[in-house]
Amino acid sequence: MLKALTGQWFAVGYVAVASMLVSFVTGRVLGAGGFADFSYVTSIVSIYLMVMEGGFRALVFREEARESGDGPAAGEMAGMAVGHVLVAFACGCVLVLLVPLMHKAAVAAGLAFMALSALSDIASSRIKGRGVFLRDALWQVGARTFSAAGMLAGLFLGGGRLVWIFVGGAAGLLPPMVYPFLAGILPRPSFAFSVILYRRVLLFLAIDAATQVYLRSDIVVLKYLSGDAAQVGYYAAAARLLAGGILLLSPVGAVFFRRLRVIEDRAAFFRLLWPYVGVMTAAGVAAAVLLFLLAGPVVSLTFGAEYAPAAGMLAGLGGAFLFMFPNTILTQAAIAINREGGYAMAVVLGALFNVAGNFLLIPAHGPYGAVMTTVATEFLLFGGMLFMLVREHVRGGRA
Repeated sequence: MLKALTGQWFAVGYVAVASMLVSFVTGRVLGAGGFADFSYVTSIVSIYLMVMEGGFRALVFREEARESGDGPAAGEMAGMAVGHVLVAFACGCVLVLLVPLMHKAAVAAGLAFMALSALSDIASSRIKGRGVFLRDALWQVGARTFSAAGMLAGLFLGGGRLVWIFVGGAAGLLPPMVYPFLAGILPRPSFAFSVILYRRVLLFLAIDAATQVYLRSDIVVLKYLSGDAAQVGYYAAAARLLAGGILLLSPVGAVFFRRLRVIEDRAAFFRLLWPYVGVMTAAGVAAAVLLFLLAGPVVSLTFGAEYAPAAGMLAGLGGAFLFMFPNTILTQAAIAINREGGYAMAVVLGALFNVAGNFLLIPAHGPYGAVMTTVATEFLLFGGMLFMLVREHVRGGRA
């Protein structure tokens, strides 16, 4: 397990560094106002990414790890996932034409980039589901290297225009995407419809979509309600740094999910779960304190002195780490025991709370209203997941 976890941490750390590098360079080149526009487009297409993935990423991972026998096999499911991505991308392009959005050309290019990213994520899920974590680590590193290089090339060759940044990202990711199809990891697209499959996928889609809404709605609401583009850019910088920290948590969830998933005995499951939750809670406290103390130097070192006002926002957002760290284990545990319905309810309510909180607090408090809403949303999600799993433990229920 240590080798698998180390490989995943290296891969996710590399992906986080590459993503942060793109953000830092983009922020410095475009300035706070331009970075606000970049973050707005990124938020829009990231929310729609969840529609394109359609919940298949989590479901393919789970079913590849242990076949359930009550639906399509993992390989057939992967083909349906590819077909779903293509259909969702086409629908997204139509929506860009019909819905009033800022920077439409950049959003359309961003959708193409996210469609390729969705296929990459589904390939990664299938590799991880087979337990080949080192191979998946190499795939993540390679795919992100090409896409990051493409985005930076688009930034500089396109004269700082947003559309070329996303065109570059899509062009960079296209060559490595040939590999999973040639290797049989991703089959040819299937457009077959399975009632059983989509009934299960809808829960994961709701989880993913709601998660992206509450992680990204702050930027979108700030963009529309704030009259100060620079303040939006400062908050976007702080939020991007927080997202980098969240990304580093994903190997923990992926590796321990597989361990939890294969445990059949209920008592053994919870004996393994609660120590993990305790360790991650302590790590979250340490991370929040560290970020509070070092927010200023971190912002100056990454985005530059121009973004100094983002330090206070980042220090406040660090409070979310108190709950994000244990949530990494709690949410994976819920999926492992087939309680994604309760998880979906918690995260959808959290997303609604987040959007409402942003609309209520941002007009009065600006970016700090978004900070308060983010921390409160993570606390509510933590409380809901903890309550659900404690009740599950007491009842002794296990599917």
